[in-house]
Formats: sequence, C-alpha cells, structure tokens
Amino acid sequence: ANFDSLQQLATKLFAHRSKDLTNTEALLQCDKDAQEQFQELQVLTNKMLHMRSCHEADAECQAQSVAQRKKRLAEAEGHIKAVAESQQQLSQVSAVTTELFGVAKTAIESAVQRD
Repeated sequence: ANFDSLQQLATKLFAHRSKDLTNTEALLQCDKDAQEQFQELQVLTNKMLHMRSCHEADAECQAQSVAQRKKRLAEAEGHIKAVAESQQQLSQVSAVTTELFGVAKTAIESAVQRD
C-alpha cells in the first residue's frame, strides 16, 4: 500500500513537474516575443524621431525662406518708393521746364515783334 501511494505521489509529482516545464517554456516564449516587440517598438520610435527631426528641419527651412521673401519684399517696396519719388521729381522738373520754355517762347516772340 505504501508503495502504491508512493508511486501515485511520484506520478503526481512528475505530472506537476511536466506542467511546470510547459509553463516555463510558455513563459520563455512570451519573454522572447516581448523582447522582439520591444525591439520593433525601438525601431519605430527611432523612425518617428528621425521623421520629427526632418519635419523640424523642413519647418526651419520654410521659416528662413519666408524671412528671406519678406526681406526681398521690403527691399522691392523700397525700390518702388524710390522710383515713385524719382517719377514725381521728373514730373516737377518737366513742369518747370515746360514753364521755362513757355517763358522763353514768349520772350522770343516779344523780341521778334519789336524788331
């Protein structure tokens, strides 16, 4: 009887040991899967960081481009203002010249009539 109960305990112990090994193998597989998923996550995180860096660099380039365009626009507005001022001065000179020619013409006509 003792031998039979000892044999039953041994069988139960073996079954538990076998179940423990199966559980341990499953845990090891889960750990391996978790490590693989973590590595994939690291790769994706690095890609996201790289993309973010690229987007920030693009945004900085665009900001510099906008600043350069604003500077060129301000310079162009300055040139337009200078041209407008020059045209106004030319109009004034033209008016004065026309007036002087009128005075000279009148003086010449008066001198011709006196002769």
